[in-house]
Amino acid sequence: MVYKRYVPYSPELEKEFEAVLAASLRSLKRSASSPPPRIRKKLAVTQTRDPAIKTLVKANGRNSPLLKLPEELRIKIFRDVLGDQLIHVKYDKSITYVKEPPRISHSVCSADTTEHAAYRKSMYGSSKVPHGDDSNHYSESCEKRHSSCYSTSRDEDQTGKKLSLSLLGVSRQTYEEAHDIFWATNTFSFHTPSDFKEFVSARNFVQRKKLAKLHLQITWRSSGITDWNRPWLKRLMGNLPGLRTLDLCLEVAFPPNPDSQLPSPTVGGPDLDCWLAMFLNFQQLPLRQARVIVAESRSLHRYLSKRKLLQDDRRSTWIGKRELACYLEARLLSEPGVTDLSAQVARKLEAERLEREARMM
Repeated sequence: MVYKRYVPYSPELEKEFEAVLAASLRSLKRSASSPPPRIRKKLAVTQTRDPAIKTLVKANGRNSPLLKLPEELRIKIFRDVLGDQLIHVKYDKSITYVKEPPRISHSVCSADTTEHAAYRKSMYGSSKVPHGDDSNHYSESCEKRHSSCYSTSRDEDQTGKKLSLSLLGVSRQTYEEAHDIFWATNTFSFHTPSDFKEFVSARNFVQRKKLAKLHLQITWRSSGITDWNRPWLKRLMGNLPGLRTLDLCLEVAFPPNPDSQLPSPTVGGPDLDCWLAMFLNFQQLPLRQARVIVAESRSLHRYLSKRKLLQDDRRSTWIGKRELACYLEARLLSEPGVTDLSAQVARKLEAERLEREARMM
């Protein structure tokens, strides 16, 4: 048998209980009305005021064989080790039995064709065409070009090449010199909007300011609908004030039919504006270079091949895809509000046509 012990009632105990209850209620109201404290992101290396550390940094500059080299040679070494790469970024949220938080993984591009060469190929047409297709319609997709680059496993010993960042931890001077090269010369590639959002949100202000090159793979479903039609994209793009180069690979994922076709920049109209509504988010960026490749997705090409529709007349030609890509490039580099770009696009297309004819001679 359990005996319960009761506290005898007293007016003093009741007043004490009411005071504790009132204090708890006030504390709850304050916590509900005030926003949670904002956690500031720490920089990897901050400026130090410690005289001892400053003396050590100067000593490293005098004694280190690497830091004794001229600045031009050091920059070239840092660029060879850390820069001028296309880096595929992936937000890994796979479900495992081990309770591990999702993380951002990466792999260095191992494609045989560079993005610059792929862009030039989109201007002149593909010389290598799959069996059953013809060179008048075929254009190589970004997904096929980078099929060997993506690594989906969380293991570190994957075949995907990783970029070693150990050089950034050698010394403060090395970090300050190599940090800018890493963010300014590498091109960061994203396959899905969630990968892009998680990566940019995890960066601090200095890293977002230094990031200069982006490569985005966007899949067009139909009537301009893509996975990148998100309301937060404009806000997220505004956090990249240093972005100067944008590479867009647009993958067409719907079969040719009268109800859904690629828009024509020469015709224009509300259908074209509906298709291109997403690209208005990119016009706020201080871009200096924009390269756009329009191609059929890998899944669509398999669909057309299986149903023997590769010779369908309703299928867009590679010249039609190039016209749309040229219009998008002009739209991305134009001032917001400017919509009449027909003369500029026509001059560029004529220059490309003359260049193609000169190459064939």
